[in-house]
Amino acid sequence: MLEKSTATDGKSRTQRDLKAVMFVAVLVIAAVTAMIVVDSEQSDATNPTISINKTSATIYTNQSPQFVEVAVTINGDIASTDKIIAEVPTASSDVVYADASSISDKKSTVTISAYNKSGTAEVSIKLVDKDGTLLNNQTKKVTVTVRVGVTDVKIVDSAGKDIPSTGLTVNTNKEVTVKAKITPSNAYNDKVTWKSDNESVAKVEGGVIKAIKEGTAKITATSEMNTSKSNTITVKVQDVHVTGITVDPTKKELDIGDKFTITATITPADATNKNVTISVDKTSLISYGTPKYSDNKVTIEVTAIGTVSGDAKLTVTTVDGSKTADCTISVKRVDVTGVEITNKKDTELEVGETLTLIAKVKPDKATVKTVSWISSNPNIATIDDKGTVTAKDPGVTTIKVTTTEGNFSDTCEVTVLRTQTIEAELETDSSGKAVVKDSAQLITKIKQISATGLYPVVDVLTLTHSSVYLSSELVQAIKEAQGGSLSLEFFVDAVVYFDENAVDKIDNSGKLVGISLVSIPSTDYPKFGDCYIYELKMMKDDEDRPTTFGGTGPEIILPHIIKEGEDVTKLQVAYVYGDGDALLMRDYKFVSDDTEIKVGTIGAVDFKVTKTSKFMYLLHDCEYISKGGYNMVFVALFGVIVAALCGGVGFLVFNPKASATFMGLFERDGNRSPRRPRFPRRPKNQNQFDNFGGNNYY
Repeated sequence: MLEKSTATDGKSRTQRDLKAVMFVAVLVIAAVTAMIVVDSEQSDATNPTISINKTSATIYTNQSPQFVEVAVTINGDIASTDKIIAEVPTASSDVVYADASSISDKKSTVTISAYNKSGTAEVSIKLVDKDGTLLNNQTKKVTVTVRVGVTDVKIVDSAGKDIPSTGLTVNTNKEVTVKAKITPSNAYNDKVTWKSDNESVAKVEGGVIKAIKEGTAKITATSEMNTSKSNTITVKVQDVHVTGITVDPTKKELDIGDKFTITATITPADATNKNVTISVDKTSLISYGTPKYSDNKVTIEVTAIGTVSGDAKLTVTTVDGSKTADCTISVKRVDVTGVEITNKKDTELEVGETLTLIAKVKPDKATVKTVSWISSNPNIATIDDKGTVTAKDPGVTTIKVTTTEGNFSDTCEVTVLRTQTIEAELETDSSGKAVVKDSAQLITKIKQISATGLYPVVDVLTLTHSSVYLSSELVQAIKEAQGGSLSLEFFVDAVVYFDENAVDKIDNSGKLVGISLVSIPSTDYPKFGDCYIYELKMMKDDEDRPTTFGGTGPEIILPHIIKEGEDVTKLQVAYVYGDGDALLMRDYKFVSDDTEIKVGTIGAVDFKVTKTSKFMYLLHDCEYISKGGYNMVFVALFGVIVAALCGGVGFLVFNPKASATFMGLFERDGNRSPRRPRFPRRPKNQNQFDNFGGNNYY
């Protein structure tokens, strides 16, 4: 029994132990299984990713839908508590808001909705756990642009007020401004395009409607943002018709030849057609110019014409409405009271020269200004109906001008000189000297002129040469010719050389005699102030020799421009001698073509000398110039100079027949005598004057 019992007890204990072991095993397996499951969940959720179906979108608030949906896809395993969120930056929170749906089957939808405001927002889509912690840095961004759209367009006036349903009425040639009212007011693009369906009647640009002509046009404004939205108004263009016209003055007296201006005023001021026509009942009394328009004013220049007195009526008529206004003009003739020849002072001519005389009929407004001319001796000088005198033969004749009306007259004497000028051309010979070109032909011409009874004047211009040589044959021909003389025109410091036959001399030695005019600085004689000093020199063998001139002595002409502070009425020309004493000359003058002498006037100082010496001129008061004892003092002075320089020998008498004339560098006008400076060769302006060397030429 014991054994059985023992066996039985052993078996039961063994079964109990086995069950315990099995229970523990089950628990272990369950625990391990749980651990495996947990470990598996944690392992799969560590690297999930997300993707979205769009990264940008635009929402128009005037269009449906006014939101955008973004599909989010999750790749990999996630916990059931994980979620998708959408974040909008604070700065854009008034532009859009966003919501994300729960994850279902690893998908989510983010809905981004727009507020009624234009702008841009960058929405962040994120994968986070239940605590909101970002998983695996999974963030995607969507840029959403919101545009507040146009829902309505309405054309209003410039003040923003509604335009009547009948539209606008605009006068022709006028403008009216309208504008487009956009709804909503915060539309992203409030611009519109303007269009007229009849631009021949009215045009529109930027809301400015310009009326062209009478008629009707439709003006349309269309939204650029939403072309389905537009508004149209009707514009009626009408003319403003003339209701009246006046003229000022309504009466006027005119001397024949006078002018005045009539002003016509159109009413109303904004009349569309302001054109007028002009008519005159007596066209023999007045003429008129082309009307000139300015706003509602029309001006017409009227001139009194003809030769008789009388009244004329000028009528201004409007094209629109044929409104009229008249001005009566009383035309009065002006009788002649006299006549004057205004350029009598310049009436010396050489044979063959011409001069036009100018007759001034008085008064200036005289109706009839015609004159006739006559010469008392046509053999000496003739004159044509234009006042042009032609010198025929030496002598004096009287020219008379007579008015057609009233027989008023004036006369002047015209002197025809016996001189005839020959201009000698210069050339450089084989030795390099400047000499007279074709000297033999020039000598023949001198003889021919002399044979006719005229006095030949040989004019030598040394402008381009510092020294010129004149042959004894030429000088001899001048001496032998009746009234023959020599005119030299050259720069200061230039020298004209003659061989010994050109002068009468005591000392027969030497080969050449030269004559020159040398400038001296005024600073050498400061007590005279601003002045111009020169020395006329005669040289023999390059040594200065005291010289006297045959005949009346040379005429020296020094071009001069009047400067500030100079007064031509105070002109003084004087010899300068000793240590700076000055002796006033007898005859000198300032000559000019200009009638009014003022600063800038171009003219010349004209005087004669009888001996070589220093001389000066100035144009202001100076107490240091002696005005007495001229003859005695100067003759004594000259004798002292001769004795001192030459010991009584070597004194020269320069005598190429009668006289030598020095001239300024003047443009020539025909063949006028060099003894009568008329300034045809004078510089015409300051630049020319400076280019010619200023005062350093003569």
